Amino acid sequence: MTEGSLIKKVAAARVFVANIDKAVRFYRDTLGLPLSGQTSDSAVFTPKDIDFIIERADPADPDAAEMIGRFTALSLAVEDCMAAVGVLTGKSVQFLGPAQKQAWGGTIAHFLDPDGNVLTLVEYPKVEPA
Repeated sequence: MTEGSLIKKVAAARVFVANIDKAVRFYRDTLGLPLSGQTSDSAVFTPKDIDFIIERADPADPDAAEMIGRFTALSLAVEDCMAAVGVLTGKSVQFLGPAQKQAWGGTIAHFLDPDGNVLTLVEYPKVEPA
């Protein structure tokens, strides 16, 4: 086994929410992520090569409640960040500020899901053909 070959891929990303049904409506209907399965405590979306999981954390449980409404460091790639912000703003998604061009050439915009989890839209820089 060579160095780095143990991990094949990042298999899933999880975000904790208080209400699965409300979160499913947001992630499926507002963001357009493909729902591949749902239980009373979790839902799995499978957009190209990674499972994205929303999981219920009981707000009445102090340990679990800490997992809801935090910065997730989850970035969702889009072709055009400004256009995506416009579409999602039209669907009442709350952004924390305007989309911003980054020093590395991309554009990002942070927004909230219904439970206050902070997510990021990211537009990667266009690569010019050589």
